[in-house]
Amino acid sequence: MAKQKAAKEWIGRTLGDVATVYGVSVPTVKGWRASGMPGQPGRYPLADISRWLRAEGPWRPRIAADGDELLVSGSDSPALERYRQAKAELSELELARQRKDVMPLEDVRRVCETYGSHIKRATRTLRRRYDNGAADVILDALDRAHRELDALDKDHTT
Repeated sequence: MAKQKAAKEWIGRTLGDVATVYGVSVPTVKGWRASGMPGQPGRYPLADISRWLRAEGPWRPRIAADGDELLVSGSDSPALERYRQAKAELSELELARQRKDVMPLEDVRRVCETYGSHIKRATRTLRRRYDNGAADVILDALDRAHRELDALDKDHTT
């Protein structure tokens, strides 16, 4: 029976060889060495490096902090990019909410209605001291503001 020859082991002799094989820069490979890449000067076994890159090195699969693998996968599809953008926008919105930089629409409505009720009470004083014309101008403005608030509410609930 004939003996099978062992497959030839591919060895990089320099960090430049490794960089060329993997399509990266020499400084990148130096960083890999500092992180535990197999091999030693003059002998960099490419099969071992490939296994290391995928198992322990920078090419290993990673899971995002929230468990969403899609956020860290290497795909560049337009749909995935839109998904990533939407997730980023939601995160920014949540951060703004936590910092109290934004308010829920129902809170804005409640505050506006409170201001409106104070202004309506003030128009009663205007009617007593002056004529109805001054109070009507303010009440008309309040009605317009209320309609705009209703329209804003409809835009955000449909």
